[in-house]
Amino acid sequence: MKKNREKARIDIDLTSMLDVIFIILIVVMCNAQFTATSAQQSADANQAENDEMQLTIDDLTEENEITKREYEETKNLLDTYVEQENQIENVNTEVAFVTLHADYDNSDPTVRHFRLLTDESTVIDNIEITPETEQKAFDELSEKLAAYLAENENKPVLMTLSDEQILYRDYIKLYEMLQNIDTRNLFIEETSESGESEE
Repeated sequence: MKKNREKARIDIDLTSMLDVIFIILIVVMCNAQFTATSAQQSADANQAENDEMQLTIDDLTEENEITKREYEETKNLLDTYVEQENQIENVNTEVAFVTLHADYDNSDPTVRHFRLLTDESTVIDNIEITPETEQKAFDELSEKLAAYLAENENKPVLMTLSDEQILYRDYIKLYEMLQNIDTRNLFIEETSESGESEE
């Protein structure tokens, strides 16, 4: 009986156990705080990456819009060019073009040059005019021009006179020559002031 009474009086000391529980609780709380901080940092990092990706997407979208606008502008220019080219082709079929280039040798003004060029080929590559060959040269020029006008009698012929260095006597002779051929379909445009004085 006495032994049983002694057993009944034994006190259980839970202090150590409570210490352990508090330590575990503190560790769990610290771990939770650390986990929450890590999660927040990870979320912030992900948000920063998302923001950067969004900026990249916005930049790519803007570049795409610029590229689209440039494409449209280029396409419009190309369409305009094709349209103008077609118009030029139509003009070429309705109008004939010829250029008469006249000049003289700076070292010797008695030596002059005439070049008659058409829209298709060079009729006269380079004809040299000297006092001895002057009449023959103008006759040849008149013959070639008259033949070209006859070939294109059903449409207007626009002749550009490039006379930056033409001598006055050649300028007068040229217009006298034009009086002697059929120029009903010939229209002349001069690219500079005509009739430079003879030295």
